[in-house]
Amino acid sequence: RDGFLGRIAIHPDQVDTINRCFTPSEDEVAEARRIVAAFAAQPDLGTIGIDGKMYDIPHLKAAHKTLAAAGAEP
Repeated sequence: RDGFLGRIAIHPDQVDTINRCFTPSEDEVAEARRIVAAFAAQPDLGTIGIDGKMYDIPHLKAAHKTLAAAGAEP
């Protein structure tokens, strides 16, 4: 529905590379935290601005998914 989440490897040596490539980076996690925090600070808004960029509910949902994929808390 939102894209593929599974990965396939034909050899165990590929697992570390797959995990490294598909785990969100520290920058992605930091941005996701900023988005979640901005919406939490103003829960009645459907659109917010951060550093001149517009974010709306789909961005918030994606931020939550990024944090979940990283095993990070908002």
